[in-house]
Amino acid sequence: FHKLERLKKEDPDVHIQWEEAENREVIDKILQQAIDAGFVIGNIGWEDLYAKEVYQCGMDALVYEGHPFYDRDELSIGDLRHEPLLTLNERFYCYHSFVERCRDFGFIPLIRIKTMKNQLIYRFCREKMGIGIDTAIHKDDIKMDGLRRIRLKDALPWRISIVCRKDHKKEKMIQKL
Repeated sequence: FHKLERLKKEDPDVHIQWEEAENREVIDKILQQAIDAGFVIGNIGWEDLYAKEVYQCGMDALVYEGHPFYDRDELSIGDLRHEPLLTLNERFYCYHSFVERCRDFGFIPLIRIKTMKNQLIYRFCREKMGIGIDTAIHKDDIKMDGLRRIRLKDALPWRISIVCRKDHKKEKMIQKL
């Protein structure tokens, strides 16, 4: 957000706004030329759009104190085979990539709670309702009392890309973004 604010100061004629939306909404706005660029999570798969990865992080398991995994340094997706899990819901790319990765390991995950707010994953994990699944992007933002963040060594990475129409990718402001 601070970088976007700096860009606004550099070029006050350019309208830059922080607005969260689902990937599909961002892509539709770009295709309809309502916006010139946006950020999406994961792969977009559109031939007429240009995407460049700007950030990547891993996925973590959130384990509550007293759970047998609590003292582990890392976990495999396969370790979660019979564990009740807490995740963001189907509206989020990380849900689909996590479920896909579990299938790669030969099982359908036992997702006990799906939510729209990652803070609820932490809350329900503290209440020992299951192991939380979250991106490592939140590692400094959320209080970890009674929880331990453990790297999922073979999870698909969580990627953020800037997206624009292919004919806009060389524009000065797109390059700065």
